[in-house]
Amino acid sequence: MDYISTVNIELTQKGKKPQFCIKDNGRGMDEETISMYFLKAGASYRKSANWAKEFTDKRGNSLVQRSGRFGVGALAAFLLGDTIKVETRRLGAKHGLAFEASINDEQIEIHKIDCNIGTKITIELKKGILKKLNTISRNLFLEEPGFWTNWYKFKTPKITYSMDT
Repeated sequence: MDYISTVNIELTQKGKKPQFCIKDNGRGMDEETISMYFLKAGASYRKSANWAKEFTDKRGNSLVQRSGRFGVGALAAFLLGDTIKVETRRLGAKHGLAFEASINDEQIEIHKIDCNIGTKITIELKKGILKKLNTISRNLFLEEPGFWTNWYKFKTPKITYSMDT
């Protein structure tokens, strides 16, 4: 069976705690990627030796489309909630990693876990954010289907959305 890359975005209400969750089945992260890139706003993984080894040819030309910078999404997550929960497992790793972080944390503790390859980020939403996201999401889904993905011109990853609120 061929690999199909996916990104799932969920907006849910679990009891009294509304959550935003984004999950992919991509390459995942290891401890170095988390500390050196994911948690550093604007850090460029593209400049690392690991990226060059995996994603450039013998001449140093990129084998993949231009990617964004790490840390920007993690920083933006704190606009939605005070804490992010991350579960990730790097392709080829025997175990996954999990941690929680808030914007004011100076240190985080990373735990080993059993999970699938890829990354899952869950944000418990601040008060009032769920209502705003619901309104925006419903308008976009109902009035302009595909609005969130129209900018994305590639066939993969497959992006799915679900709202259970």
